[in-house]
Amino acid sequence: LYGVGKASDHYFGRPVNELGIQDAVFLSSLLPSPRQRFQQFCAGNLSPGYRALVDTLLERMAARNRIDSATFVTARNTEIVFSEPHRIIDPNCLPHLAGDVRPRKEQQ
Repeated sequence: LYGVGKASDHYFGRPVNELGIQDAVFLSSLLPSPRQRFQQFCAGNLSPGYRALVDTLLERMAARNRIDSATFVTARNTEIVFSEPHRIIDPNCLPHLAGDVRPRKEQQ
């Protein structure tokens, strides 16, 4: 996927202007390892470690006054919900959904 608009639609099923700050932070966190981090989407939720990463990024934004304290608290307490239809039809998620979570290289 190239571009935040396409990523927003694919991961969340809605346009960028409808994303919550936690969703935007998730998208920004995909780089520099988008293929590896894509597995969070395939799993349908964030691992505890990945949620900690998102929370750390939110904390940095609050500490640098990029978001106010109310936005920070709301984002920390809001679950990231991925687009189920896109997740189910994405061919890169099929091995994960079938229970085979090995990286694609090992599946061949």
